[in-house]
Amino acid sequence: MKVIVISPTIQEFNGERFYLCGKYFQHKGRRLHVMVWRYHNGEPPKGYHVHHIDENRSNNQIENLALLESAIHMSKHASEREDYNRQHIEDIRDLAEKWHGSEAGREWHGEHAKEYWKKAPERDYVCTNCGKPFKSKNVYSPDSNTFCSNACKTMHRAHSGIDNEDRTCPVCGRTFSVNKYARRVCCSRECAVKKRWNR
Repeated sequence: MKVIVISPTIQEFNGERFYLCGKYFQHKGRRLHVMVWRYHNGEPPKGYHVHHIDENRSNNQIENLALLESAIHMSKHASEREDYNRQHIEDIRDLAEKWHGSEAGREWHGEHAKEYWKKAPERDYVCTNCGKPFKSKNVYSPDSNTFCSNACKTMHRAHSGIDNEDRTCPVCGRTFSVNKYARRVCCSRECAVKKRWNR
């Protein structure tokens, strides 16, 4: 069975599409060249890697694949990894950006995100606002705030004063601080009553 080259970033084998991600064509964490080898020859023996004979990772036909001892294979590519520098990244940046923004790229990322969140472990945290323990699949750094709900997040933000702005009271002219989303225009209840009476 042959690998079908659909585009520079998409290849198909045995009814499954593989997408260029980094240096290799992959799908759901499986590399195309390894899948081609398995289909024709079975599982590679332990301690061996599937190698592209002509060094071209886009040529995933079985005729271009061979087994190499993992140590030899790793040393063979060590110098190549050193050459994988900023210039190379610049060379592929536009192609990568186009692919990640394409329908195939979005589909690939969507599938990976779903798989990750299915398997992601839950971690124990304590809510910064109410002190209640809770579990979350999100990963928070030790010095960040954590919240058990959006209500606690909103309440903590309001109390922190991060959204406050200075306003001038129209009755007494005093400057006061208030949440920018609040409708309050007077500095105190007394000034608010005077404003209503004056109207």
